[in-house]
Amino acid sequence: MAAPHSKIPVAVQKLIIDLKNDGKCLSEIAGIVKRSRSSVQYVVEIFKKTKSLETAPGRGRKPKLTDRHNRIILREINENPKVSAPKLADSLSRYANVKVSPQTVRNVIHATGYRGCVARKKPFISAKNIKKRLEYAQKYVVEPEEF
Repeated sequence: MAAPHSKIPVAVQKLIIDLKNDGKCLSEIAGIVKRSRSSVQYVVEIFKKTKSLETAPGRGRKPKLTDRHNRIILREINENPKVSAPKLADSLSRYANVKVSPQTVRNVIHATGYRGCVARKKPFISAKNIKKRLEYAQKYVVEPEEF
């Protein structure tokens, strides 16, 4: 027996339809294809309605953000790469009138190939080193390019 709610392969669906066209009853077909009678009945009913074994398009939840919204998010990321996802979600709700979670914004950003990273902490240049660098630069500023 197949797992509950498993999708029946197209080849098995074709076999079910062929057997039904040959005059077999649903119980016999179910025994042959090793599926439940209700699954076989469902395949036959769908085929009668649509005359096709293709899965109907448009199943599942539609995306909340359109391509336009995605471009708004990416434009803001390009202008200010350090802006946070919650701030982007807030600005999107203000300007585009679409309320989304920060995770949705992160998903859009990651889907386009951007990856976040944190700048490494580096020590500041000390006053002593600033003075030495300036002296070095002034010493060699008059030298030719070949130097």
